[in-house]
Amino acid sequence: MTDEAPIVQNAETVNVDQPRDGIPHIKVVVGVTFFVLSAFAAVSVYVLAKSDDGTIVGAVIGTWTALATSAGGFWLGASSGGKLRK
Repeated sequence: MTDEAPIVQNAETVNVDQPRDGIPHIKVVVGVTFFVLSAFAAVSVYVLAKSDDGTIVGAVIGTWTALATSAGGFWLGASSGGKLRK
């Protein structure tokens, strides 16, 4: 018996799963995102309804504005990704 490990040429020669396409754990990502946005929306509604402080109200509105701008930029970039040709 030898102490040498077997030589493996590539993943197809052994019993190894090939990488999957797509996002791993997509249900977890979507679920956590939904929970966080729902919680922030509930807090936002409460703050906008109850607060008389203009600074707090402006911060909440500014946060939603930044979130919407970031989401729009992400989807714009994602939809045009890989389409640039030189």
